[in-house]
Amino acid sequence: MELDRYPAMKRIREEYSEIESKPSDVRVGSTQIEQNQMELHRYPGMKRIRKIKSKPSDDRFGLTQIIESILERVRRRLAEEYRAIKSNPSDDFDCRMLERNPYEWQFGIRGASGTEFEGGVYHGRIQFPEEYPSKPPSFTLLTENGRFKTHNKIRIRRLNDWLPSWTVRDALYALIDEMPTYPDGELGSVEYNKEETRDLAIKSRAAAPKFGTSERQKLIDEIHKYLLSKSPPVPVPQLSPSQASNGRGGGYVVNVSGNIFHATNSNGVGILGSMNEFSDEGHKPKKVKLSWPKRRLCRQR
Repeated sequence: MELDRYPAMKRIREEYSEIESKPSDVRVGSTQIEQNQMELHRYPGMKRIRKIKSKPSDDRFGLTQIIESILERVRRRLAEEYRAIKSNPSDDFDCRMLERNPYEWQFGIRGASGTEFEGGVYHGRIQFPEEYPSKPPSFTLLTENGRFKTHNKIRIRRLNDWLPSWTVRDALYALIDEMPTYPDGELGSVEYNKEETRDLAIKSRAAAPKFGTSERQKLIDEIHKYLLSKSPPVPVPQLSPSQASNGRGGGYVVNVSGNIFHATNSNGVGILGSMNEFSDEGHKPKKVKLSWPKRRLCRQR
């Protein structure tokens, strides 16, 4: 009777009854949703893709494409710098790029001439940020050296003023020049006296440090062999006439291209002097300049 009195209510009830009489549509929709949810749980990768696609801002601005483009430019820049180093190698350093990670290189440097690091061979890792070359690379040394901690990222003061136009070559020369400087409490620094540092330089020539996988170790060994081939004999300390006459020249061990020489008395002075004529190739080595290295951070290549 109420529906007859209010025709509008009657139409609403009829339409509602018609909807209720079609449960199959609702059931099918509910089942399909459940199946979709199960598929997402079975395939986490699809779930992540669905989640990314649900963010219209990513598609609208092409954020993913922009990031990939930036990373590709960084990879190309690193590949170009690596080729430049290999085509114009240096006697002062060597690098190897990890095959599976272009953002990390192995490197080795020689100690600067005229310093307590002279004759040393120091290994380490270079890690490049994704913002390279806008931001500088970071260095970690693997060889005990008397200037920087090992297995810790170190701070090179000259790289505080890093410019995108600088290269890995510039950064490595900055590291070589930084090693003989006073620590001054910067990140990763240590302080050894000169005698201890000289001993570490000689010790560093004996063998490359052991680090990482066999693939990485192979690169380290190759770098070590190359730098030793470019290294002159370790400078021989000069003994005063009083030390020679009193026979106090003994006990000092000098490593020269893998050979060990001992001076045990005043006669040993002649043995030490003969080291200057030693060479792996049978030729007289070049005279070692003892002047302080003066390198510019940016060199012409």
